[in-house]
Parts: sequence; structure tokens; C-alpha cells
Amino acid sequence: HKCRGTLATCSIPERHNLGADVKPTSKSCWRFAFRFHQEICKKTNGYMIQVMECDGLGDGQKIETEMAKQLGLKVFRTIEKTRCSHFDHTRMKAIAGFVRNWYDSGCQNKDVQTIRLYERQAWLDHNDGSPGFISYV
Repeated sequence: HKCRGTLATCSIPERHNLGADVKPTSKSCWRFAFRFHQEICKKTNGYMIQVMECDGLGDGQKIETEMAKQLGLKVFRTIEKTRCSHFDHTRMKAIAGFVRNWYDSGCQNKDVQTIRLYERQAWLDHNDGSPGFISYV
């Protein structure tokens, strides 16, 4: 699909994508509404957490990633490496540690970074090939 959440790329009329409050409506294209929230996230120095299922990214997730890259929005992509159906608070703590490190570094790296979640540890794939590591129990 060619829509990337902008009025220029979306085939849904502007009157359906934007309400009187200049926010997405219940009739908005999902890509338009998603990008709207990505833009708010970007303006507030936020980031996006994307969960990759065991069988990879879905088509919609690929579009979400492309839109984030267009905006320069940071994406942390998680991959569960032990059990695809199990996610608990300890894994969220590991993700929070990588996010905290990103904030502490000044939020300069806007690349998609993959966090590989294992049974008791997490690895962050750096673009330079060096892994980051956080252990959690």
C-alpha cells in the first residue's frame, strides 16, 4: 500500500482523517492515525517499541518502521528468543534499561535497534556490530 500516513499519500479524504480538533477520527486511515502519534512521540523526544513476533514483522509493522524512519523516530524492536508466548515484567525492565541508556547518551542514535530477549538476559544489537548486554533475574 502506498499510504505512509500523510495527507499527501493517503487516499482517504482529509475530512475523514482529521476532525475539527485536528486529530485523527474513528474514520481515519490506520496509517494516518499511527503516524499522528509517531509525530507526537518524535516532538517529545520519545521512541517506539515494536514487538517482533516469532514469524517476523507483519506487513503493517514494516510500514510502521518505514514511517518511523521517515520521521527520525527511535525504534527499539524486541525479539523474544526463548518462548514466543511469554513476556513478563523482568523483560520490560531489560528494555527500560536500554531505553535509559539511550536517553543517557543524549538520544542521538535514531536507528532501529533490536533487543534480543533471552531467558535471563537481553542483548542490544548495535549498528557497529558490538552488542550491549543487560542481565535480569
